[in-house]
Parts: sequence; structure tokens; C-alpha cells
Amino acid sequence: MRHLLLLLLVLGLASAVACKTASYKTLRTVATGVDAALKVYGDAYQSGKITPAQRTKIKAAHVKYQAAMNTAIAAARLDYDKPAPPELVSLATSLISTINTFTGKATP
Repeated sequence: MRHLLLLLLVLGLASAVACKTASYKTLRTVATGVDAALKVYGDAYQSGKITPAQRTKIKAAHVKYQAAMNTAIAAARLDYDKPAPPELVSLATSLISTINTFTGKATP
């Protein structure tokens, strides 16, 4: 019985550690999310659903995001599985939210 309790304790700790390490966003997941939002934006733009003012705001947000992503990729030595810096995640979230607002998509 003691061994069973010890085994359950070890398994519980191992699963807690596994969950904790998987909770960060990688450069890859950030890029994938932004790419999906940019596709939605591109479709909306092509169909005439984006105003010039909206396009200007999205382009400005994208320029900031792209500069931060380029810096992060260089710092990670092209390893897209490295954790994304909080500033990059913030810029990506802002860009995605802006696109979602202008295209009428719900923010996940």
C-alpha cells in the first residue's frame, strides 16, 4: 500500500511538472496564430470589408509585431520552439485582436 501511495505521489508530481512546462507560447505558436489572423484579414481586404483607416492600423500593428518577431527569432538562433518573449506575445495579441475587431471575428 505504501508503494502505491508513493507511486501515485510521483505520478501526480510528474504530471504537474509536465503541465507547467507546456504552458508557455513558442515563437512557432505565436507565428501560427498571427498567420491565421493575417489570412482572415487578407480575405476581408480582398472582399472590400476593410476600410483604408482600418488597413493603416493593421499595417502599423503588423510592422511592430514583425520587428519584434525578427528580433526574437534572431535571439533564438532560428529555433522556433523557443519561448516567445512577453513583449512579442503582447504585440501578437494586439494585432490579432485588431484584425478580429475589424473583420467581425470573435477573439479566442
